[in-house]
Amino acid sequence: MKPIPLWPWLCLGASVLVAGPLPALELDAELAWGQRLELSLPLSGPVAEVAVVPGQRVAAGELLLALDQRLYQARLEQAMAGLEQARQDRAEAQRELERAEELYDRTVLSDHDLTKARIGAAAAEAARRRAAAALTEAELELEYSRLQAPFDGLVLEVLAAPGQALVNRLRAQPLVVLADDRRLRALGAVDAGQAARLRPGQAAQVELAGEWLPGELILVGREPLEQGYRLEVGFAAPAGVTVLAGQRLRVHIDD
Repeated sequence: MKPIPLWPWLCLGASVLVAGPLPALELDAELAWGQRLELSLPLSGPVAEVAVVPGQRVAAGELLLALDQRLYQARLEQAMAGLEQARQDRAEAQRELERAEELYDRTVLSDHDLTKARIGAAAAEAARRRAAAALTEAELELEYSRLQAPFDGLVLEVLAAPGQALVNRLRAQPLVVLADDRRLRALGAVDAGQAARLRPGQAAQVELAGEWLPGELILVGREPLEQGYRLEVGFAAPAGVTVLAGQRLRVHIDD
């Protein structure tokens, strides 16, 4: 008869404890969106268009809302004209510098006049750079005047209407609330002993509408809340199933 290995046994006085796998964990949880963002614009101005309604699904990059474009388009055209003028001025200043250097080499031009030509060329280059920066700023303002979806998702709320004036001097006001309803989260709580043996990345299963879906443990809290230690499991939304934030779930995690 083979000897019984000692490693799975732990002797404490007269007690003998068998070391083995801990039981699987199963708990109640609540459904939450993968992300929930309150989207706003960094600019002020009148709202010209609201392109979505609550409950609408949108794709990343799709237009949600736009301010009146005329002011920002005018600033862009002005900046483009300013840059073109600055380029021409720089070219002329460079030609003047080249002529000045040629005359200086022929001892026809003084040191002072050559220095002035060099300063003029440097000033023209600085003006061109300022004009290029103004054009970039105008392009960004035109881009920022249009609110686009940062990811595929579900429109939860629309908090603006055409004709509404936005004043975002101190704090940008929310305009559209967007949720990621493709990648969901199951939120639950565990006790200290359970939290100590769980690690992000562990496989999990989530029961939704009578179907068990594969998931992954993405967060285990390390500080207690009222209900215990926070636990989050990420999982993909099943096709063709309507999901609601706050919906009750069951989570199963194998140790």
